[in-house]
Amino acid sequence: MFLEVWIKSIITEAAIDNPSSRKLMEKLWFKRLDETKLVKYTLLDTKVEDYKYELTNEKFLWQRQGQIANTLNGKKIQDYNW
Repeated sequence: MFLEVWIKSIITEAAIDNPSSRKLMEKLWFKRLDETKLVKYTLLDTKVEDYKYELTNEKFLWQRQGQIANTLNGKKIQDYNW
């Protein structure tokens, strides 16, 4: 998303009692913010507390650059036959 459209950040939420969603956010480089929110989900009768997550374009680009560097394993880009 950050490479296609220049946006400042993406903000999303994950239910506190849903560890799989929280792990996914962290794997995708989102940072958990220090705020929670009560949310009414369609299939539930009660409100659920959510953590808020944010991924800024700066963090995404920095992480992506590191990922590319790890993939190259010290080789220069010119060493690869693209």
